[in-house]
Amino acid sequence: MRLESKELDFKVESFVWDCKVIVFAVLALTLECKTWLLIGVLLPPPPAGH
Repeated sequence: MRLESKELDFKVESFVWDCKVIVFAVLALTLECKTWLLIGVLLPPPPAGH
């Protein structure tokens, strides 16, 4: 019984960590997209000659 609950705790803990990693990755990607969008909006477009 004890072993099972320990195993369950470990699974839950790793699941929580997976969720944290996924959320962090999504947030980082969103932030990066917003940054690139801001840069694209704020910076003038490159000259057509290049």
